[in-house]
Amino acid sequence: MNEPVVFGMTFDVALNQLLMRPSPAICEELGKLGLAQGRPLQPAYPLKVWLQVLDLLIPDFYPNQPRLAAFQAFGYLITDGLRKTRQGQARHERNVMFGLQRALERLTQTFRITNNYLDT
Repeated sequence: MNEPVVFGMTFDVALNQLLMRPSPAICEELGKLGLAQGRPLQPAYPLKVWLQVLDLLIPDFYPNQPRLAAFQAFGYLITDGLRKTRQGQARHERNVMFGLQRALERLTQTFRITNNYLDT
């Protein structure tokens, strides 16, 4: 199997499209991971980098929430942000048009817009 990666679009949603902005200290740490503001994103990043980004952003965005609740809240934000992308809008419209059963049958393909490792 190929190395697990998370695609740049997911990073774009997490770092650029959410209304929340990381603190300056977090931005500095993100820069050390190759995610400096103003630099173009790569097409994909190793899963390890995504996990490091989550460990930086989530406590910064949700400092007073328990870890699990903070991860869930961030997951909802990312999911909503991905749905607002062009590709996400197209998939959402297709799911509405073809119905729940077909959407569930295509769930792995839907997950694959964000990474190369999630399966259903």
